[in-house]
This record gives sequence, structure tokens and C-alpha cells, in this order.
Amino acid sequence: MLQDFITQFQNFLVQAWQEIASWEIFGKPSEWFVGIVAGIIGGYITVALISMRVPKLRASNNIVLTSSGAGRIKVINKRRRWWMWSGDALELKPELHFVRFVEMSALITPIPVYPDSLSVLPHRKFIRRSDQNDYVFRVETNYDFATEVAHRKFEYIRFRVRARDAISNYEGIYIKRYYKEGSRHAKRGYKPLLYGTFRGPGNIREPYERVRPKLNGDTAAMAPKPHDPA
Repeated sequence: MLQDFITQFQNFLVQAWQEIASWEIFGKPSEWFVGIVAGIIGGYITVALISMRVPKLRASNNIVLTSSGAGRIKVINKRRRWWMWSGDALELKPELHFVRFVEMSALITPIPVYPDSLSVLPHRKFIRRSDQNDYVFRVETNYDFATEVAHRKFEYIRFRVRARDAISNYEGIYIKRYYKEGSRHAKRGYKPLLYGTFRGPGNIREPYERVRPKLNGDTAAMAPKPHDPA
């Protein structure tokens, strides 16, 4: 019964299309038929391109520590505005985890991040760098991050940000892995944590302006520079 119904429905569609194709209201059948097909293909291409547009985020190559050991990660929105199309990233939700593999299973330990959400990260300017398109997420101050990194067993620290594009409304996930120093995945000489301050707006690469770790009773540690958002 179902097969008969599908066959009858297909025959109906074929007859209906042949009837429509014989109309010459808009000129020769070939002219408007090509227009319809071109419109359908163009619509599919437009939807496909928009669906590929997700926030273009990048994170600092290292987790930067203040003199007191507080961890910070700078995130940059690298998408630019295109005419009337905004490049803002919306509803950012950062996550930070220690990741360790035990018997083919991943053990994930969350690290508290502040703030836990950001409503908007504006797009990048065309001509000059500015701090408009970057933001610094911080590890909670009551969490001894530097000590945890020094004593905890882990493969890498995973920083993950979810965000939506202001135009397509599609959500994208950006992931940055900070491999433990000396691990087989880490580059030679790579250090996941560095003491210092970020070097100016729009910059997420080394070198950073270094500061000395603040030890117990140490009052000579350098303070962060005035331009540092921390």
C-alpha cells in the first residue's frame, strides 16, 4: 500500500511539473526554468556559506601568570567587520580543564575561570591594533593555580570557548591546548606557564614582559604594567 501511494505521488509530481513547464506566462519555458534552478542553487550556496561562518577566536600561546601566581589567558576576536556585516562574537563561555589519560580514558578536572561568560567580544579594527577585540579571562583568585600545575599529574591544560557569530548565529568552539612542559607533544623548550604581562593590545604571542614570581616575604616583585588589563 505504501509503495503504491509513493508511486502515485511521484507520478503526480511529474505530471504537475510537466504542466508548469508548458506555461509560457514569463516567456519561453527555458528562460524562467534556468532562472528558477539558478535561484535554488544560489540559495543553497548562500546557506552553506553562512553556516560555515563561526566566530574566529584565538588564545594566547601561554598561560601568563602574575607575580602572585594568578593565571590569565588572553582571547582575541580576529574577525573583521565587512561593510554592514558585524564580526562580533556573542555569548562567550570559557572552560579550563586539566586533562589526564588513564587506561585510554580521559580524566578531566575543571579549573574555575572568571568570568564564566562574556556577552560580546567586538570585531577587529581594519587599520590598527586595539584592545577592543581582546579580553583576558582569569583563573579564580582563590584557586592556587601555580601550585596545582606544579604538583598535579596531567597531559595538558585545555582551554575551550563556545561563542556565536553575530551574523550567522551559528555556534563555534575554539580549543587551545597547553601541553605540560617536557611532554612528548610539547615543542622543545615550550613552557605552558610564564610569569609576565601581555605585551600590548591585540598581541597574544611572545615575548611577554616578564615579572619575577612573588615569594613569601618578597616585596621586590615587579607589578603589572599600566596597560595590562589585569
